[in-house]
Amino acid sequence: MKKDINRAEQLWQNWEEKQQQLVKLMGTSAESTHAIEQEKYDFMRKGLYRLLVQPNEKEKLYLHAITLVTRNLQKKLYPNPVVRLLHRIKARVFDKPAHLRQFDQQKEAGIEFLKHKFKELGLSSYSGKLENYLDYESRTISIPMTTQLADNGTLNIVVKLEKDKTGAYHFEQYKTTIIKIGQPERSHTFDGETTITAQEAVNLLTGRPVLKSYETAEGLIAQKWIQLDFKTNAEAGNFKIKEYHHADGMEKAINEVLPKLGITGLNKKELLNDLQQGHQMIFDAHAPLNEKLYLEANPAEQSILIRDQNRQPVSINTLMERKEEAQKLRAENTLTLVKQREPDKEQSQSLGIG
Repeated sequence: MKKDINRAEQLWQNWEEKQQQLVKLMGTSAESTHAIEQEKYDFMRKGLYRLLVQPNEKEKLYLHAITLVTRNLQKKLYPNPVVRLLHRIKARVFDKPAHLRQFDQQKEAGIEFLKHKFKELGLSSYSGKLENYLDYESRTISIPMTTQLADNGTLNIVVKLEKDKTGAYHFEQYKTTIIKIGQPERSHTFDGETTITAQEAVNLLTGRPVLKSYETAEGLIAQKWIQLDFKTNAEAGNFKIKEYHHADGMEKAINEVLPKLGITGLNKKELLNDLQQGHQMIFDAHAPLNEKLYLEANPAEQSILIRDQNRQPVSINTLMERKEEAQKLRAENTLTLVKQREPDKEQSQSLGIG
C-alpha cells in the first residue's frame, strides 16, 4: 500500500459513488431509503473490518468519522437494544473473521493472477510493486515503471488495474512510452486482453513489425504481422495498427538474402524467431564490404529490410554493387602494390641481397 493513499477517504468516496447509482436505480421512497441505508451500513462496517487492522495516521480521522456514522446507522437499523446486542456479537464473532478470511484469500488469489499476467507480458521484475500499490479500496490503480533501454532511450510503462464488482483487481491496460534524444516521443496503450509483451511493445514503437497469433471467426489459430502506423492516430491517442496476413513469407526471404550477404553458419530458425518478435539483428559484413548491416522483418513487401551502417535502408542489389566495387578497388590496390614492389626486387637482386 502506498503511503500517500488514504484508504478510509477512498472508502467513503466509493460509497458516495455507489449511493448515487442506487438512488438512481431504486428511487427515494421510504422502502428504498431503508434498503440503501442497510447497504451503506454493511458497506461501511466491512470497510472498517479491513482498515482498522493497520491504519496510518492520515486514515485515523476518516476512520473515526466512518465509525460514528456506522454506529448511528446501526442504532437506526436495529433500534431494539437486545437485537442490536445480538447483532454486535454476531458481527464480532462471525461476520468480521469471515470477511477478513475471505478478503485475504481474494487478495492472495488476485496477486497471483496479476503476477502471472505480469510474467506473461515480460513485466515480472515489477511484480514486487503490486503489494505496494494494491490498497483494495481504490477502483482503479496505476503502477508506473521506468526502464533504461540499451540505446540510451527510456521506456516508461504505466499499468492500469481496475476493480470489478467482486472486489478483485484485473489487468485493464498498460501504456508504453519511448523517449529517445533527437526523436519524437511515442506512446501506445495496449488493452488487458493483449499478448503484446513489453519488449514487443518497444519494437513496435521503434517501427518494427511483430508476428502474433490470433483466433479466427471459425475458431482456428492463425498468425498475422502487426505494425504501428505513425502517420495515423487511432482512438485515445493511439497509433493505427496495420496488419499483414501473409505470415509465411519471411522464411523464404531469409533463405534468399543470407547467401547473397555471405552470412553462413547461422541458425535460421532462431533468426526467424527473433525477426518475428520484432527484433533488429546486427551482422558484420566481412571483406570487401567491411560494414555493419541491420536486418528487420518487412512483411509489407514479404522481404527482409536491410539497413546499412548508417541505419539507412539499402537494397540487396545496391549492396551487391558495393561489394563488386570494393572487390574491384581491392584488386586494383593489390595490383598497384605489386608494381611498386617490382623495382625494389630488381634492386635487391642487383645488390646481391637475398
